[in-house]
Amino acid sequence: MPRWLWLPLALAAIGLHGSPGHAAPYCLEAVGLPLQCVYADVQVCRRDALRTTSSVCTVNANEVKLPKMPAGRFCLVVNGPVVQCEYADRRTCDAEAARRSGICSDTATGTPDVDIFRQ
Repeated sequence: MPRWLWLPLALAAIGLHGSPGHAAPYCLEAVGLPLQCVYADVQVCRRDALRTTSSVCTVNANEVKLPKMPAGRFCLVVNGPVVQCEYADRRTCDAEAARRSGICSDTATGTPDVDIFRQ
């Protein structure tokens, strides 16, 4: 396993990514590893997720609640966390998430909608 994957866990242990005893609103989800919900900043989470093709920055469903009856199926989540659920399609939401350094989350599943063909 690459050493950088352990960095968020080490930083969380000393309190640099969030306060002790509180889960952070953003998580790094990597194939074969447990969710690492240690990110208080979306940009840091996105940066770490971009370091490998097998990880993505996600919303911590225990900390960030998406609306039950959103205007659109997809929600843009930015630091705050601020949630805007006004996107009918993933591509538009994902483009806005990239532009604003946010996360696009699918309200139908409660997890990010990842396009496996996107590079």
